[in-house]
Amino acid sequence: MYSLKKLEKIAENKVKGEVKTLDDLKRKLTSWFCFTLNTTPNDSRLLDMTLEELIIFYLSHQIKDNPDYHTQEEEDDYEEWLKSEMGNNYASSEDMIKEHEKLDKEEQQFYDKIKDRYPDKITTDFEDIDKD
Repeated sequence: MYSLKKLEKIAENKVKGEVKTLDDLKRKLTSWFCFTLNTTPNDSRLLDMTLEELIIFYLSHQIKDNPDYHTQEEEDDYEEWLKSEMGNNYASSEDMIKEHEKLDKEEQQFYDKIKDRYPDKITTDFEDIDKD
C-alpha cells in the first residue's frame, strides 16, 4: 500500500518531472491545464484537444501573462545550456565576433604584405624554353 508521503512524491514527480518525450510534455501540460482551470484530466475540453492545441493554449496563456515570455526564456535557457555543454571552451557571441574580426584583419594584413612580393599574373615567354 502507498503511504501519503509516497503518493505526494508520485504526484509531484508527475507534475514537475522532466520533459524528455512527447508523452512527458502532454502529461506536464495536462497538469498545467488542470491546475490553471481548476479541473481534472477527464475534462471534456482537455480530452478534445490535440497535443498541438494544448501547446498553443499553454503558450498563449504564458504570453498573455508576460508578453516577453517566449524570447526571454529561450535566450536565457539556451545560453545557460551552451555554457554548461562547452565548459571552458564557451565564448559569448560578442567574443566570437571580435575574434572573427581580429582574424579577418590579420588575414587582410597578410594579403597586403605578400601583394607587393608577387605579381598579379604570371606570364611566360615560351620562346626562352629550350626545345629538345
